[in-house]
Amino acid sequence: MTDQHIAAAAALRRELAQRGDVLALLDIVLASAPVAFALLDPALRYVHVNERFAAVNGLPVEAHLGRPIAEVVPEIAAAVAPLLWRILETGEPMVNVDVNGPFIGRPAEARHWLASAYPVRGQDGTILGIAILCPEITAQRRAEAALRANEERFRLAARATRDVIFDWNVTTDEHFWGDTITEAFGYDPQQVEMTTAWWMERIHPDDVARVSASLRNALDGDGTAWSVEYRFRRSDDTYATVLDRGYLLRDEQGHAVRLVGSMIDLTEQKELEAQLRQSQKMDALGQLAGAVAHDFNNLLTAIKMHAALALEEPELPGAAIGDLQEIQKAADRSATLTQQLLAFSRKQHLDLQVIDVNAIVSGLEPLLRRLIGAEIDVRPRLGTGLGHVRADAGQLEQVLMNLVVNARDAMPSGGTLTLTTANLELAEWDLKRPPTGLLPGPYVTLSVTDTGCGMSAEVRARIFEPFFTTKPAGKGTGLGLPTVYGIVQQSGGHLTVESAPGVGSTFTIYLPRV
Repeated sequence: MTDQHIAAAAALRRELAQRGDVLALLDIVLASAPVAFALLDPALRYVHVNERFAAVNGLPVEAHLGRPIAEVVPEIAAAVAPLLWRILETGEPMVNVDVNGPFIGRPAEARHWLASAYPVRGQDGTILGIAILCPEITAQRRAEAALRANEERFRLAARATRDVIFDWNVTTDEHFWGDTITEAFGYDPQQVEMTTAWWMERIHPDDVARVSASLRNALDGDGTAWSVEYRFRRSDDTYATVLDRGYLLRDEQGHAVRLVGSMIDLTEQKELEAQLRQSQKMDALGQLAGAVAHDFNNLLTAIKMHAALALEEPELPGAAIGDLQEIQKAADRSATLTQQLLAFSRKQHLDLQVIDVNAIVSGLEPLLRRLIGAEIDVRPRLGTGLGHVRADAGQLEQVLMNLVVNARDAMPSGGTLTLTTANLELAEWDLKRPPTGLLPGPYVTLSVTDTGCGMSAEVRARIFEPFFTTKPAGKGTGLGLPTVYGIVQQSGGHLTVESAPGVGSTFTIYLPRV
């Protein structure tokens, strides 16, 4: 360092020491603090650097003194020099600038410093130089990067499982909910203040007491696991069946201070389980109905045969003839019931042919209008370019008739009956939602929609069971819809129903397109 530089450095120190300014304080603080410190003159030449600052640049202290920053650290001079010139021009400091990058003599791994630069003034206010402080924050930045990586990994894991992750501080009632709560239940964590009260308000009223007791027992106990299943209200006011599972963290006294866990939406799983149970029940009923129908048919054959033989007796009294004829009529009506049971059990013979569903609907329309009466408006909506299906035309007509009669009975005061046909392509992703039990591919759909009284969920779950009916005694056998179900199933198709009280019902038949 030249005598001029030594004099400049001494002038800076004298000025600051006389005023008790920043440098005097730094001499005390920086003796033990890991902070790099340097002084620059108005030409941006190093007048003073400590060992830590020299280490930042990877050079000895002597290599800095008297040299401008453009020579010492050319890698950053182009970016830093304009900021320092601005300090000299305006007198405004530069505070907390993140400095990083490969400097001379430094290892290749990234390191970070939080640089601040302040103008050093004389007693007359003249800027004599710039003081630079650079505490290293590499560990902090690495910790922040690791935290961001963990948070991202956490979010990706939660999204992959579709679980809603939560973290509840029991002491402060602070809640964290993962972003998947928006996708799962429609709530935005940024717009809703999610507290324990908010969560409890969305539990189904019939489940609140049970869930609250379960949580309280877990908090008051000494275990770490908590699990409960309940119904949770979505943002659209529908309910999802969820499973909450959590891990309790306790303090040294054993008090619960934190609950971390996940909320899993079981709605789809529960629906699939219910559909499987219903399918198994229907198969079992079908086997029973088929066996009963065959045995009953054999008995009816014997009854009809013996009645016919008895009628051939030449000296029968008139009253006996009438009784035998009534026996024959009853046997014929019973035979019709056995045919319906065989249809439900999918054990009847079908004459499968390639048919046009539109032609079936159009051919039956005049009869259907007379059947349901003028107070019901029939609206056919037949799809154009409709594909063909393989089915028994007579049986498909019976299916349509049964559905129309069922719709008529649901609209005693009149309404609208819509008959809709359409082509449908079912892909793999469609089959993750209703209807289930179908394979991907092309279908023709036939829908019968009424504006009648509709059905409750309990009734809807049983409508295809043999002999189940909501009609008064003597008004229905409970075999109409089971017959429809059996014919559609035996034709390789599928039948779904959508209905709600006061809304009406839609029965949709899916038949494979040929």
